[in-house]
Amino acid sequence: MKIGLLLLMVVFVAVLIGLFVLSYKMLNKVRREEQLTRSIPQYELHPKLKAEMQKRKNKS
Repeated sequence: MKIGLLLLMVVFVAVLIGLFVLSYKMLNKVRREEQLTRSIPQYELHPKLKAEMQKRKNKS
């Protein structure tokens, strides 16, 4: 009886580890796909910030 319970626990732990590995692989795959499809966002600075940056560049 104890051997059966021990064997059942080993199987349970193996299945649990397998599920963790599978979910990790799936997560990495989705991250890679998302990274490829996501484009670099084009942003524009507020005119006041842009002017301030130009002033700082000119001073340097």
